[in-house]
Amino acid sequence: MRPAAPARPRNPGFADYLQIGALSVPSCMELAGSPPIVINPQSDTYFGAQTLKPYIRYCQLGSVHENEWRTVAADEFVILKATYGEPQPLSRLRWLFSLVQGAGELAPGYDPNSKFRLTRWPKTEREFPRHLRIATTMMQGPGTPAEIATKSDTPLPDVNDFINASLESGFAELHNGPPSGPDSGAKSGGLLDRLRGKR
Repeated sequence: MRPAAPARPRNPGFADYLQIGALSVPSCMELAGSPPIVINPQSDTYFGAQTLKPYIRYCQLGSVHENEWRTVAADEFVILKATYGEPQPLSRLRWLFSLVQGAGELAPGYDPNSKFRLTRWPKTEREFPRHLRIATTMMQGPGTPAEIATKSDTPLPDVNDFINASLESGFAELHNGPPSGPDSGAKSGGLLDRLRGKR
């Protein structure tokens, strides 16, 4: 019997560079027509636009090679800090990636008939006003995505996206047992791995 061919290594995507230690020095990436993003790996923060929606295009990229990032020199870093103000936690971009990568579906390994709940009140982004209704409903008690969508009067795809982002950020959990699959939860990057695997 012929042995199975080894799995081809996955090309890195944008989310890979959002992990602690992925970049060794402050680095910048810029897409035409979008604001640049400057990641400071030493502090797990980034400089850039104050809003998140301009970075959706970054989250939708396929493969991102390391040479698409350029090192930011110390003097330029000072200028960027003055331009964009206080750094923002890189967790915001990890949250955004999880929000958009599901494309309206739960991350692989989660059963849509399972119940989810919020363990604490999340910081909802003003750019996504429906999230306030979803969060309020989930704080009232666990529910399936369909139940949450009905109670919050929100489209189901928006609820699924919000649950993905909340699971990754640690604000939500599965109420009735662990998800299927080899990974569980976001603490080890399991959810991001599943979402990256969809591409």
